[in-house]
Amino acid sequence: MTILIFILILLGIVLNKISYKYCHYNLFYKREFSKKVVEIGEEISLNSILENKKILPVTFVRISEKFPNAFEYENKSNIIESTDGIFHTSTMSIMPFQRIKRTYSLKCSKRGAYSFSEVSLTAGDFLGVTTSNKEMSLNEEIVVLPKTYQIEKNLIPYGNLSGDISVKRWIVEDPILMVGVTEYTGREPQKWIHWPTSLRQGRLMVKKFDYTSDNKAMILLNIESFKPFWMSIDEEGIEKCISIVRGVAEGFEDAKIPYGFINNGQILNKSSYGFGSDYIYPGTGENHLYSILECLGRINYSIIMTFEEMVEKILKVDIRFTTLVLITPEVLEPYAEYIDMLKEHTQKLILITLKTENLHMVKSNIDIYIERSDESGYDYTNKSSQ
Repeated sequence: MTILIFILILLGIVLNKISYKYCHYNLFYKREFSKKVVEIGEEISLNSILENKKILPVTFVRISEKFPNAFEYENKSNIIESTDGIFHTSTMSIMPFQRIKRTYSLKCSKRGAYSFSEVSLTAGDFLGVTTSNKEMSLNEEIVVLPKTYQIEKNLIPYGNLSGDISVKRWIVEDPILMVGVTEYTGREPQKWIHWPTSLRQGRLMVKKFDYTSDNKAMILLNIESFKPFWMSIDEEGIEKCISIVRGVAEGFEDAKIPYGFINNGQILNKSSYGFGSDYIYPGTGENHLYSILECLGRINYSIIMTFEEMVEKILKVDIRFTTLVLITPEVLEPYAEYIDMLKEHTQKLILITLKTENLHMVKSNIDIYIERSDESGYDYTNKSSQ
C-alpha cells in the first residue's frame, strides 16, 4: 500500500512537471472585433478566444488585457482602471482540445485610432503552484469616427445672424444649363425668378440650374491653432473642425458633387491617401466618403506642415477646383495673405472658422461662416443607425 501511494505521488509530481513544461505548448489566444471602424458611443462585440490543441489540460489560465482609457468595458468585474489604460483579467481552466469563446461589449467615447496590442497569457501546472507568463502582441486597431455636424443648422454667414446656408449654394452653377423651375425660397437671386411660370402658378418660381460638368470641391482642414503650434493646441476647436469636415463631406456626397480632402494633421497608422498621407483626390461614392471619414478618425493633434505650407502644396496641384472649403479653428494673422492666394486659385472660396479674430483682414469676396452662438454644433445622433 505504501509503495502504491509512493508511486501515485511520484506520478503526480511527474505529471505536474510535464503539465508545467507544456502549459503554453499549443495554447492559442486571439481576439475578434465585430467592427474595426465605429461611431462614438456605438457598441461593438469583442470575442475572446482561447484554444488548447494538445492532449494535456491546462488547469490554470489567466488572460490580462490592456484597453485604451476611452473605451468603456461592459463587464465591470475584474477591471482595473489607471491613467495608463484599462486592464481586464479573466481566469479559467481549459480541457484537452477545447475551445473557449467569451463575448464582451465595448464602446468608445472619443474619436481616434486606438491600438489593442498588449496581452499577457499566464498558465500553470496542475496544482496551480507554479506559473509561466507569456507576453503577446496582437496589434489590432479600432478607428472611432468623429461626430457628424449639421452645418445648415449650426453655421451662419459671418455678419448675418439670421442667414442660413446650403452646401449646394457653395457650388458654382452654370446659368446656361437650366433644367427646370422650383419654388422661390427667398435665398435665390431675384434675377433667377421665372416670371411666366410665376404668373401661371400664382406664386414665385425660380429657374433651376444644373452644375457644370467639371465641378470639383476640395475641403481643407487646418488644425494649427498657434504659432509655433506646439505652444498651444486647441483640442476642443480641432475636434469641432474635424466634425465640421464630416458634415461638409456628407453634404457634398448627398449632392453628388465630387469632393476631395487635404489636411495638415498627422494621420495615425496610414501611409497613403493619394499622392500623400494628407491628401485625398476628389470623388464621390460610399467608399470615397468612407476613406475621408476614416482619415478624420485617424488625425491626431500634431501637424505635418503649417497652414502656409499646405496652401502652397495645394496650389501646385494640377487639378482645378471650382470650390474650396477651408475649415480652421481660427484665422491667425499670417493666414490672410495665403487665404487671398487660395481665392485667386478657385472660383469660390468658403471659409469656416470658430473664432472671429482677424476676419477683417480677409477679402470681402470670400464667403465666411461661423457658428451660431446658441448651438453646440454637434449632432449626437449616430447616423449609422438611422
